[in-house]
Amino acid sequence: MHSNEKMRVILKMGLRSSSLLVEEFPLASKQLQKISDNEWLLDTEVCSYDGVGRFVLGLPEDIEIIDSPEFEQYITSQVEKIKKKLAMA
Repeated sequence: MHSNEKMRVILKMGLRSSSLLVEEFPLASKQLQKISDNEWLLDTEVCSYDGVGRFVLGLPEDIEIIDSPEFEQYITSQVEKIKKKLAMA
């Protein structure tokens, strides 16, 4: 995703999500900090919430948003859109 604006995102990730991230984006390993055997902290900047949002929405049980209020608002709005679509079905 491309933009001139950078937005900080901090995520606490489990083993599954951190492994998937590094598998898909090997350079992301430089931005991961091991907290414990099963927990990792990703501190990164993104140009758009679209990609990281899809990733978080795909693994909600394995990812916690840490100190990224704008990103939390983005995820909340995406969840609301999903709820509306499901209600219409």
